[in-house]
Formats: sequence, structure tokens, C-alpha cells
Amino acid sequence: MNQLRILMLCPLRYVASIAFVMESIVAFAERGHRVDVLVSDVCDPTFECNHSNVRSFIFHDTSAKRGLHYFSFFKAAYQLARTMRYDLTIGISQVGLIVTAWIKKLFGIPCVFYNDEIWFGDERHTLHGNAFGYAMKFLERHANRQVLFTVTQDPTRGRFLAKINRIPMETLRYIPNSRAGQAGISKSKYMHKLLEFPCEAKIVLWMGALQPNDGALELACEAQDWPDDYRMVFHFRTEHPSPYMLSLLEYHGKGQTYISNKVIPYREVDRLVASATIGLGIYADKGINARYICSSSGKINAFLRKGVPCIVKNYEGLRWVEDLGVGLCVNNTSGVFEAVKKIVDNYETYQKRTIETFESLLSFDNAFAPIAEEIEKSVRGAEVNV
Repeated sequence: MNQLRILMLCPLRYVASIAFVMESIVAFAERGHRVDVLVSDVCDPTFECNHSNVRSFIFHDTSAKRGLHYFSFFKAAYQLARTMRYDLTIGISQVGLIVTAWIKKLFGIPCVFYNDEIWFGDERHTLHGNAFGYAMKFLERHANRQVLFTVTQDPTRGRFLAKINRIPMETLRYIPNSRAGQAGISKSKYMHKLLEFPCEAKIVLWMGALQPNDGALELACEAQDWPDDYRMVFHFRTEHPSPYMLSLLEYHGKGQTYISNKVIPYREVDRLVASATIGLGIYADKGINARYICSSSGKINAFLRKGVPCIVKNYEGLRWVEDLGVGLCVNNTSGVFEAVKKIVDNYETYQKRTIETFESLLSFDNAFAPIAEEIEKSVRGAEVNV
């Protein structure tokens, strides 16, 4: 198999927490390809990849100066594309896509779009901000027509993306936002040791993003009065907590509520996940991206891969969790503990279903292989026809 030179453009500071991107980098490298990754110099959590076929480059993220981080990102991507002989670029998220399309126009390098969020253009809170957002959306739509194909997480999200970006459904491919490797039950005591819990304590874990109106504060308050054999743990993935996270920190150690703010490297998150009895997938209602999160929830997928049943928000795109028997849906966080007790009472059945569901619907490995093969054939075919 001929080696490809791939440039992955990752403008998001939190790229090191996006499973299907991180796993794709390593998976391409494992197939013998050389992968260069352009990331922010202020990634949070830190971007790390120690594979011999992967090199990382940084751009100076001057986001404090309005809009200049986009210019810095484009400049760094342009310099790499101009000086290296790449066979393919992969753009992550909206800005990554737009830059890959420009690079294709300038250097003729084929490109692929890895979609995470679905953007509408009106996400900002000022007229000036939304004018900028609509301009970016116009560029995104144009750029999306220049790629070999678009990778998103599942057909439901794909239908929204195809409609909003005005692209054909047949140009979409699907990789769940999951970690590589087979599903399997492998319990750990990572969180028990970190927070000095008794080995028999049952941990309900909320990890990752926290946003106002997601119910975390209400749950932290309620969990103070949980029975002694339960622990409610909130795990921060960032070294720079928001004001909302700082307000949550005030509950640490009160009753059965605890906060873990030790940032864990990407490759160690499995140990954290496996120490949970039940995982939470509770999201603030931010429109389509939350209500139809489907297979794009990295934390839900991570829990199921390790045999940890989940309690999720009762959104249209998360009802599959209850329908498939891998957990329960709740309308708000006041229903979490009742759901916890129901799952614990029938834990082995729920746990068995998590493994089956991950392997049949959420496996990164199963989804990535045919997409990698399609990329290899497409790029080599283009080289032959030049």
C-alpha cells in the first residue's frame, strides 16, 4: 500500500477531546500514512499523539484579538501546504473546511470535511457577530461542495447537514464519535483512588462539557443528600474552568457531591470511564446540535464501550439509549437518582446491552475502515489521472 501524506487542519482548541478526530489521526498512521496535524498552541486539553507517523504543528491562536486567530490558522496551513507535498487535507469543523477548500483551489490538493457541529450562522449574540456568522456559513456551504465527501456521525445528523449546507446525501459518510477498540467490561478504581472513595462506592459520573442551564448545579445540590454508598462526581476536562464550573466547585465534598478537576490525557480517559457505575449524558438545550446529538456524544459512546449504562436527557436524538436498553432518559436532573436506582436494580441486563449496542452501532473501527479505503482509492485514482 502506497503511503499518503495527509494534513489534518484542527482549528478547535478542544480537538484533543473529540474522539473520532483523535482516533482517525492514529488510524491513518496505523495504515502506514504520514499524518501532519495543525493545532492551536493553546489546546485545552493538551493535544498529544506519540505515533511515529504523526507530527504536530501549531498555529498561534490570538483569539483575544477578534478574528485574528482565523488569519493565523490560514497562514500556518498555507505555509505547510506550500512547502510539503500532501496528497490529502482533512478539515475539522467549519473553519477547517473553509481552509481546506482554499488550499485545494491554490494547490489542487483533494480534501475531506470532518463535521462536528452543525452551524446556522446565527449562533452569536450581536448583529455584528451574526453578520460574521452568516458570512462564514456562506463560505462553509461553498467549501462543502469542494470535498471528496463529508464525514459526520450518523444519518440523522447527516440529513440536517445536507439540508443546511445544500449538499447531496450521497456525499456523506459516517463515523460515530467513539474511541477505537472493541467494547468490553473492564472496571477500574481510578476515581475511587483519586477522590479516596471506598471501593464499594457507586459512582455516577458527569464528565466533559458543562454549560449554564444544563442542570449540573441543581444535580450537585440534590446529590448532597444521596445515600452513603453513592457518589455524584463531576469531572472537568479543562485547566481553565468557566465561572459556571467555579460555582459548581463550591459543592465539592458536600454530602455525596464531588468535583474532579485533574485534567486527564486522552489515552487515560478509559480508566476514568471504567471507574463509573453509571454515566450521564445531560446537555443544555442548544438546538439541533443537542436535541439530535445521536451518535456524536463522545462521553455516552465512551461509557457504553466500557459497559457503563447511561442516563441521558430526554431529547429526540437520545431516546435510542432507553429504546435499546442501555440506559434511561430523564426530563430534567431531578429525575436522575430515581433512574440510577432503576438501573442498579437490573444492572447486569443493562450492562450486557451496552456492549452489544456499541459493537453494532457505535464502533469506530467498523466505520473507519471503509472510509479510509475509499480515501486511498480516490486519492490514488486522482494521481493516476493527472
